[in-house]
Formats: sequence, structure tokens, C-alpha cells
Amino acid sequence: MNKKEELINKIENIEDPNLNIMVFTNLLGEEFKYSRFPEKLDDLYEIGSASKMFTSLSIFILMERGALNIEDPISNYLTEDHKNLLTVEGFDYSTVTIKSVLNHTSGIGEHLNSGDDENLLTQLMKENKEFVLEDMIKMAKENPLLKFKEPHTGFQYSNIGYILLGKVIEFVSKKSYKDFIRENIFKKLGMDNSLFISDNSNDPRILKGTFLRNPSNMIPSLAQAAGEIISNLEDMKKFLSSVWNEELVSRNTLDIILKSIEDSPVNFGYGFYKENNLIGHGGQTFGFLTKSFYNPDNKEFLLIAINEAESKEEMNEITKLIV
Repeated sequence: MNKKEELINKIENIEDPNLNIMVFTNLLGEEFKYSRFPEKLDDLYEIGSASKMFTSLSIFILMERGALNIEDPISNYLTEDHKNLLTVEGFDYSTVTIKSVLNHTSGIGEHLNSGDDENLLTQLMKENKEFVLEDMIKMAKENPLLKFKEPHTGFQYSNIGYILLGKVIEFVSKKSYKDFIRENIFKKLGMDNSLFISDNSNDPRILKGTFLRNPSNMIPSLAQAAGEIISNLEDMKKFLSSVWNEELVSRNTLDIILKSIEDSPVNFGYGFYKENNLIGHGGQTFGFLTKSFYNPDNKEFLLIAINEAESKEEMNEITKLIV
């Protein structure tokens, strides 16, 4: 049995009848796309934190236009209201640089990933409201695991940091974050099957996700520039290949990103991770678990989407069969 046959066998023998795993890759030789439910193969799914690649590249697009400098403090590109929220325990986090926020070294806290996602989701769903930055800062202060800490003392993943970068994009571009992404990435690359959770689309191709097998979807106001994009396998392949073909940013910018990854102890730089020579970002929402990776040297790619947020074991097993 070859790897492709092993992969199909693994996916087909999953006991949960509602669990769908979609795979698109060329690491098994020729280009190969597969879904347990063939009619769902091109459906749309929440890409989660893979959205951070879009946010990072938007920052670099603006830098290449001379509209900002990543060495500047984020305070240069935030409204007074947003800046005022960022003084925590006597330190003004609006003074950290855009670069440090991009690289998760700013010390800014985390409003999700508290170690008890099940209870957190239950609580958030009960509140049933539009969350604003002030709410997220409060949640981060109460997070038992990932609180605000001293800047530049190590890597600490922060969704709030990337939400702030979305605010920077809006401040500089004078457009909403979503409009900037639509005009400068989706439209430019022909990503016609990509949108945002908060678009409230009735498109029947949008898959429903689950959290511990219960129906669930990401709350868009909690995701924003950190994880609000919905896409499909073909569009994500188009995005990744276009990035490394220099269709969004210059070769110089891509080299800056690659060097940051190589210099990082956690193989992360400017919104991109490196795993097994593949560069990209995973994603987890309250409904999906995803991978979106590409090797710019040989054009190998790996895209996986599972409609269950807590499917890490299945994700790891599928990945091992491919990579």
C-alpha cells in the first residue's frame, strides 16, 4: 500500500460519520486532492490563524508603499482610544514595535488559548455580543496562561497582537481591514472563493464546524485580523504560490521574512512558520483545524482542513502520512 492509499484508507475509516478531512497536496507525487465527502471537496472553511499570513503581508504591502515602518512603535498608527487601552500594569504596550507584534515578541497578552477552551467557548456563546478590543484586553488580563509580560523576553503567541495589526492597517489605509484584504489580496490574486466570517454569507458551501463534536463556529469579533478568513483549498493554494512568486510583495520582503524564520528559535517569522521545509501557518477556530503550507524552493504544498476543532490526533496522523 503506497502513501496515497494509506491516506485514503485512514480518512475513510474514521468512525465519526460527520468528521470530514479535506487534503490537497503534491507531496505524494502528482497533485492530489481528496475529501471523505467528495461533494464537499471545494467547500469553504474557516482557515483560522492562517489569516495571520494575510495580515502580515498587508503590513508589508503598506511598508513597500512607504506608508509605515515596521521598526516604528504601533502607537504611531493607532487611534487614541486604542492606545489608551494598552497600558497594562503600568507599562504602555503601544510603545512596542510593529516588528515585535508581527513576531509575537511584544509581550502582549492573549484573550483565547486559556487552557480551558470548552468552558471559554460556553461562556462566550452565552454572552452573545460583539466583542471589542477592551473586552479582549480584559480577557487577556484574566488569562491564567498567557498574560501580558515584559516585551522582548521571548516568544508568546498573541491573537490580540494581530488584531492590533488589523487596526494599524485600517489607520494607515483608511479602509476597513476586510476591504483592504479584499482589494489587495483576494481580488488581485483572483481568490473568488474567499471571504470573512462576519460577512454573514448564506453561501451553502460554507462548512459547519464542530468543537468536541458539538456544532460551533468562530465568533468573528474575537478573530478579526487574527483569524477571520474563510477560504477553500484551491484559493489557499493560489494564495501561497502567489506569495512566493512575488505577486504581493517583493523578493526583498520575502527574504526578510525567511531570515526572520531562520533566526527564530521557534521557526516563526512575520506571520509564517517553518515545518519540514514547508512555510505557512496552521489554524484553529472553535470549529476547524487547518494547515496551509508551501515550499517556495520546489513548489510543494500541503493543505488540510478538518471540521472539528479538537482533531489534533487526526491532524497529526494525516500529516505524518504525507510529509
